[in-house]
Amino acid sequence: MKTIITDAASAVSSAVTDGVRAGASAVNDGVRTAVKDPMGVMAANPLRSFVHMHATAQPSLACLNTFLRSESAAVEIIRLVADRIEVYPFQSQLREMLISHERRVEALRLHIGHAGGKPIPANGWWIIGQRLLGRLTLLASEKSALRLIAGREMLTLRTYQGQHTQLDEDASRMLAYELLPEQEKSAAIMAGLAKKL
Repeated sequence: MKTIITDAASAVSSAVTDGVRAGASAVNDGVRTAVKDPMGVMAANPLRSFVHMHATAQPSLACLNTFLRSESAAVEIIRLVADRIEVYPFQSQLREMLISHERRVEALRLHIGHAGGKPIPANGWWIIGQRLLGRLTLLASEKSALRLIAGREMLTLRTYQGQHTQLDEDASRMLAYELLPEQEKSAAIMAGLAKKL
């Protein structure tokens, strides 16, 4: 009898140990997968999948919101720098760019709304982050802040030049006749100012 009980206890202990080891191995495999392929893990998230499907179902609106985010960030940083810099011709040209970016923000918001989309919030986390970035750059120097603006203007220009295929007909016209020409002017202004730094 003792032998039977001992054997049974040994079998249970062995099964528990094997189960624990298997569970630990699965956890370790999961951790390794998350480290090696985080996007794969995220893709399995049902909420993320829903958001991704919604965005890809309306690629044109998603692109326009990306444009809006970029234009809104430009408004925040340029306004911040223009309010604190008094060197001619920097301030006057920054003000000119600011007005252009503000017009584009309003145009994008109207277009997205009319197309049935929802524009990004005017005070979202992205905008707050850009304000902080602008203030930190200004603390370093005015030259650093101007270089930041110049870099952003070129980045926005490249973004506009590379997004034609993802836009519907109306959005493509907006990009070609409103956004891109104005952005080319802004990038040219900052390229000229950068040479004077």
